[in-house]
Amino acid sequence: LSSSRARGTASEGTLAITMRNAISGRTITTCNVLPTDLIIHLKQCIKAVQDVPEIVLMSEAGVFLSPVQTVQDVGLQSGDVVLAVMMAHRLVSTASCDGRIKTWDTESNTIERDLCAAPPRSLLAACFSAEGHHIVTGSSARVP
Repeated sequence: LSSSRARGTASEGTLAITMRNAISGRTITTCNVLPTDLIIHLKQCIKAVQDVPEIVLMSEAGVFLSPVQTVQDVGLQSGDVVLAVMMAHRLVSTASCDGRIKTWDTESNTIERDLCAAPPRSLLAACFSAEGHHIVTGSSARVP
């Protein structure tokens, strides 16, 4: 992604996409991309202005954007806003109502591991510890 397209005024054929922090709502940057550019270009645009190990992008409607999709494929238009979830690690953990704890690779959007099963509807939350070596869960029941 050329720096002339990364920021500034959109030229003919480019789309101006505004990236905002999903937590704070603050604007990070505006990136000018072609409809045929991959979503990964939007990540690179953010990394050019902010040092973040991992970024997951999603639409304002909450749909996750795959890095290998094109801007056109996900339906982005000039003036649209993309939300950036910035993380210290590439993996994310989730807890679901079926009692499963899973770790996801945010780059490939795939399940890395499907961990222990707890009683259905007992898991409330799961997250990695600060150093990223352990998963901490919240539960309404005792989990082995």
